[in-house]
Amino acid sequence: MRRPLRLPATVVAVSVAIAALVALPALPSELSSQPQPDPLSIPFVGVTNDGTLQPNLFTVRSSGVSTAGVRDGSQQFLRALTTEQRTIGSFASDDIE
Repeated sequence: MRRPLRLPATVVAVSVAIAALVALPALPSELSSQPQPDPLSIPFVGVTNDGTLQPNLFTVRSSGVSTAGVRDGSQQFLRALTTEQRTIGSFASDDIE
């Protein structure tokens, strides 16, 4: 009676990754030479699996959990920084960073 062949998980993972790469279609060469729009100039509308947005998928509402601890910790952290460090480490909430 023959024993089943056991492959290490690494061999299986590498084999699957190679098979996936081989199955990918090649990108048209003209895509790389065409100028692309600045991604930050395109407004974010959401993530979809088929291009159709699902309205009201997640509503913004209070969870009832206090954010005071996060606020206090952030303020304490900022007070511990030098002026230069605070300038480098601070940004507006709508900053592109």
